[in-house]
Amino acid sequence: MAAVVNVTRISQAEPIASPASIQINFTVLGILPDVVQVFAGGVSGEIGKIVDQVDMSPPEIEYTSSFELAGGTAFLIHLCPRTVTNGVLDDRIDDQPFESFCTRLPFTTKAPPLPTARPKPPAPRINSLEPHQATLQSEGSILARWTAVTNFDQYHVIFEETNGRRGEVEINSAGKSGFFKLTPTFPGREYSLKVQGCITHLIGLNDCSVFSLPDVIVMPQNTRSLREFLRLSNAPSGLGIRSLGASVSAGIRAMMQL
Repeated sequence: MAAVVNVTRISQAEPIASPASIQINFTVLGILPDVVQVFAGGVSGEIGKIVDQVDMSPPEIEYTSSFELAGGTAFLIHLCPRTVTNGVLDDRIDDQPFESFCTRLPFTTKAPPLPTARPKPPAPRINSLEPHQATLQSEGSILARWTAVTNFDQYHVIFEETNGRRGEVEINSAGKSGFFKLTPTFPGREYSLKVQGCITHLIGLNDCSVFSLPDVIVMPQNTRSLREFLRLSNAPSGLGIRSLGASVSAGIRAMMQL
């Protein structure tokens, strides 16, 4: 009676990896062959390629085969008893192709889990937006200051003027805090600013937080007090308007941006 291979268990080793480590436990009944060859092919039915060969040791009938297969793939596995004559595997058993005596079983290997995305660091927090009106020396501006719980290498600021200009600025400043000065700004106009922190890498993508929620500010009107305007401009006291030279040539209101 020709040998019959009965599979008692087939398993894939944990943790799941690629290539997949497969183990098959089987028994051989009947007249023991010289070896049992294990083939793995596609599900269309071809015998495929040999992945293991198990030598028989009479009278033992329980055996184990271990081999590797590609992960996440469907296979048709053949366990084929083979006889040997003069050191050469016989292609036929009882005058039939050895493939006729193979035990076939489908098996799909598990694929290793996809790498999970690295969690984004928390976004920085804008602590203050400080409006500064125009003076003799400078345009109106907004000074944004923020802090972060992560030690970032770089910050990105997006600013937007309602119904006006929009821009993004990259600030190569490391640490857990930073600032940005938006200028020029104009009285009565609304501005929003938000900030993102990044940990930079020489190779690969940077680890960046999401942007903070936008903080909004409306620039206040410039002072109508000439004395206060001159104080903010650090103009010398006790000198006449004429001492301001070209700054006052277009008129006091224009100079004060009223």
